[in-house]
Amino acid sequence: MQVEERRFGDHIAYADHTHGVGLFVEAAESYIKWWEDAIDWQQEAGWQIVERPQQDGFKIAGRTKDGKVAFLMTRNDVKRSDIDRDALKTLARKVGVRLTL
Repeated sequence: MQVEERRFGDHIAYADHTHGVGLFVEAAESYIKWWEDAIDWQQEAGWQIVERPQQDGFKIAGRTKDGKVAFLMTRNDVKRSDIDRDALKTLARKVGVRLTL
């Protein structure tokens, strides 16, 4: 598992390049500039935060011990049905996210 950690202010993106899954941990206090920087990186690097089907907003994958929200992230070439759930669980344990999917 090759995990890249990227920080955007207090937001953190964890991208498992081997399995194409990731987690985006949102800061308690959010600033538009941090989100813009994160979205720019995702577009350039070929990643996306997964949206909820038929709803507005992003798919919440879980939370950290201190209550920060973690969103599900995938590489653009990974279909939702092909998400490696074992790799996602391993990544979540590694970065301290309790999954709620």
